Amino acid sequence: MLEDCLFASRPSTRSKKPGTLIVSALVHGTLAGALILIPLFQNQVLPQIPLFEPLRPPVAPRGAVELVPVSRPPSGAPAVTPEPHALFAPIAIPNAILRVAEASPSTAGFLPNRGSGGGGNGLPGPLSSDFGMPDRAAPPPPPPVEPSPPPPPPVPQAVSTDPVRVSEGVVLSNLIHTVKPTYPRLAVITHTQGAVILEAVITREGTIDKSRLRVLSTASPLLTSAAVEAVEQWRYRPTLLSGKPVEVLTTITVNFSLN
Repeated sequence: MLEDCLFASRPSTRSKKPGTLIVSALVHGTLAGALILIPLFQNQVLPQIPLFEPLRPPVAPRGAVELVPVSRPPSGAPAVTPEPHALFAPIAIPNAILRVAEASPSTAGFLPNRGSGGGGNGLPGPLSSDFGMPDRAAPPPPPPVEPSPPPPPPVPQAVSTDPVRVSEGVVLSNLIHTVKPTYPRLAVITHTQGAVILEAVITREGTIDKSRLRVLSTASPLLTSAAVEAVEQWRYRPTLLSGKPVEVLTTITVNFSLN
């Protein structure tokens, strides 16, 4: 009895009846099969939706259209001939279409004159021209077209005013007049000798520009003034570039020697 109350007890030695198990399986199987097969035998009709409904012509209500009889002239009555260019409603439906001759190009699109007091275009009043316009003189001719102005002259190229740098050896070949510097007395006493290097600008006339003459290096300040005074008097042939004289920037070396 204690063994039946415990969860972890050993299994009961009593066995279930096999007939009950078989009947339970058959009942469950029958119910499951019925749930599956019954919906398959039912015929469910889907609602039909009209995809396209043809359009029907509109029907006019009765009495909306009134038919009016048209009186025809008797057979013996003279036919009424309308004016050739008048607009009128036809008395009867014609059997053939009449051919109308086209007007000349000068009066195309306008009606000819009908009656007195009107213009040549069929309109009363001052519109008497063939083109439906009032009587007036022809428009003036267009003004003459002015000739296009000549193209502007070419802009001259700016000439550079900077002097052209030339080596000292090339400038010496153009030297035509030179003045030897005077040896300073004080430099002779102190036995001072050496070279003075000047930077000079030679003008287009071949003279030395005194305002742009400067000293680059000197052996002694005693020699500088004598070298500058002598170089200012030198003369050169003008240096030509493309056939025109130009200013030249160069260096000039003046040597002082006691021998």
